[in-house]
Amino acid sequence: MQIELSSTTLSIQTLYRMFRDGDFYVDRRYQRKLVWTLEEKQKLVDSILKDFPVPLVLLAKRPSEDATYDIIDGLQRLHTIFSFIENAFRTTEGRLYDMRQLPRAAQAAKDDEREIVEDDKVLLPPTECAVFSEYVLPVTIVERADSESIIQIFERINSYGRRLSEQEQRQAGLTSRFSQLVRALSCEIRGDVSEDNVPLSVMPEISVQGVKTVHGYGISAENTFWSKQGVLHFSSLRDSLDEQMIADILACILNKEPVQRSRLSLDRIYDPSSKEYARMEALLSKYGEDDIKRDFLTVFDRIQIACENIDHGTLQSIVSKGQHHNEISTIFAALFLAFYELIIVRGMDVHDYKALVTALSDLQVTTQRKAIEPAKRRANINSIKGSVQDAFAEDDVRDIPLGKPLVYTFENSLRRSRIELPHYEFKQGLLSLDSQRNFSENTLDDIVRTICGMANIAPHRDSYIYVGVCDKIADAKRVQKLDGIDPVVFEGRYIVGIEREAKLLDLSLDSYVMKIKDKINTSALSDHLRNDMLSKLDCFVYHNLDVLRIVVPGQSRMTFLGDECFDRHLSSTVKVSIQSVPDVARRF
Repeated sequence: MQIELSSTTLSIQTLYRMFRDGDFYVDRRYQRKLVWTLEEKQKLVDSILKDFPVPLVLLAKRPSEDATYDIIDGLQRLHTIFSFIENAFRTTEGRLYDMRQLPRAAQAAKDDEREIVEDDKVLLPPTECAVFSEYVLPVTIVERADSESIIQIFERINSYGRRLSEQEQRQAGLTSRFSQLVRALSCEIRGDVSEDNVPLSVMPEISVQGVKTVHGYGISAENTFWSKQGVLHFSSLRDSLDEQMIADILACILNKEPVQRSRLSLDRIYDPSSKEYARMEALLSKYGEDDIKRDFLTVFDRIQIACENIDHGTLQSIVSKGQHHNEISTIFAALFLAFYELIIVRGMDVHDYKALVTALSDLQVTTQRKAIEPAKRRANINSIKGSVQDAFAEDDVRDIPLGKPLVYTFENSLRRSRIELPHYEFKQGLLSLDSQRNFSENTLDDIVRTICGMANIAPHRDSYIYVGVCDKIADAKRVQKLDGIDPVVFEGRYIVGIEREAKLLDLSLDSYVMKIKDKINTSALSDHLRNDMLSKLDCFVYHNLDVLRIVVPGQSRMTFLGDECFDRHLSSTVKVSIQSVPDVARRF
């Protein structure tokens, strides 16, 4: 396809209006995270206030009726400009932008219930605010181009732009199956899972910040597995070293033997012109992306549970014995591959986590330079397997069945529910919270209506209902009082489980779940969805509490409940009027 470009200039005031109108999107298949430091942000603001030239912004017009754009180049700059306007940070002199000078910003603050600072002592004077908002940026718009061309443009720009880490250079502009798997798994573990294409306004919610670099982002580095367990510093996360580690581990799994742990080895896997790239893509196709993702997350889950059983310290403190972070990454890769071979290859599972932690504290592994060689890596893996295998048992005595929803998958759902309200619903249970504790048929009816509404949000997009989770603290306190359950709090949700209700009803957990399954099966939901739902109910354990997950699979056509149609508006399920049914149908 012939690429069509147009060049223009747009003032910051105009760009901010477009941002607030939801015109800017980020394609996470190739775009970087928000990574600028406070110093870098302040330098950009200072350059604008001094009327220095700023690099152009490159946008690609999205294939839709609305005038919306994907940001190809300029993500960090645009986010910095808009967040400065909204008082996310100060200038080097400690000054804030005066939102009163930009009516759209002031109105947005009121709509978002954010404070509008009025103390002139800490605000830029009106003249400087005007200089900032009237500053004109050069903008080039790709009016027409296919997806492959846009990715190539992005890759070319980032090959000579601001310094990128080695892993960022590999990922930039590459959308191979291997690179996308690495990205997906990395997001799962960090907790910044999202759709591939998200509005710019959502990026702070799914970006990572360090303890000393508070930007108001949604994910704190110290709460990620990598930092919490001392495997990687925030600076390493910022440079995507977690993705580099995952890429190396995946390469070993696909190869069925350790590969050379080096920059050159990974470069070849990411180079479309190399034989290793083609070989890994073929091996991944043979294994299956869904299967390897499931296996990877299953192994990671066991490591995470083991870490939760460390009484004092972190994974780093018990396995590295004071060694540096680059060496703990070597140990972690060997540890993961040892667990993989025991759990996935040999069909075993952990049966004694306390014994496992004890074994991990006495590992005999090589972390010297030669540890990157395949033979040395194999020796480390075998040594770890020998040390920990007594804490494992054969398949028939597993503590946690394979294929169940995992801890971090559930936690990512709780995180995503903050910004993707229509796709998530939480129910404390099926019983009323009054003293009678009556079984609520209305709750079952509401679940079925919600399923219908979720199926109509958008084509081919899954949604989720969790039973055993309160979204109101009042409900959580009531459950605590009635059932003696101490809720587990995560991301503003209160996990209370469903076993308490099964006991009150004198039912097994399976029979309790069957009540919901039978309701769905006998409902008036459209056949295509109802038949799709029968295998989509699954229980899992979260901090010793049983939670039910109901997956509403994305559909290719509109869904009805009898003669009625439902939709989702934010976190509510609403009945669609007859006049609006064609609008819902046009989504499919």
